[in-house]
Amino acid sequence: MIKLDFSWSTSGCKIIYSIIQENRNDPYFIYTEETLIGSIQKVEANWAQTSGDEILDDIIENMGMLIQEQTNIAELPDEIKALWPTEVVAVEVISDAAYLIIIGDEIDIAKFEIEFRNQITDWVDQQWQVKFQVTKRISEESFEVDVN
Repeated sequence: MIKLDFSWSTSGCKIIYSIIQENRNDPYFIYTEETLIGSIQKVEANWAQTSGDEILDDIIENMGMLIQEQTNIAELPDEIKALWPTEVVAVEVISDAAYLIIIGDEIDIAKFEIEFRNQITDWVDQQWQVKFQVTKRISEESFEVDVN
């Protein structure tokens, strides 16, 4: 289950929406307070309302952007492990802006740093700065990379 809070301000009025997806590939249900007002889903390449009371296109588009950003965050640890399967032992999500990457102690950290810095910017697509701290499992060798 995914649950996100989305805030929208207009004409001095602030509305907090809850966006909930029960199961993967299900639509995202939109609530205000406890009331279900509709659902949205990505149709082809665009986010669209699929049921309920009419929601403004700008709100749907911004909700879709938030959902996509959160999806990218959720997939990033697996992508990092897949990109460096022999080097990366684990990826821990500290927050949506910070990751701890643990590499094997036998890895040459200086060589890995060069490769990591050259490739990680292609994998991170966020609107905010993301910090990666890369460290070995046992030794204290480490480096940090800020992206965006």
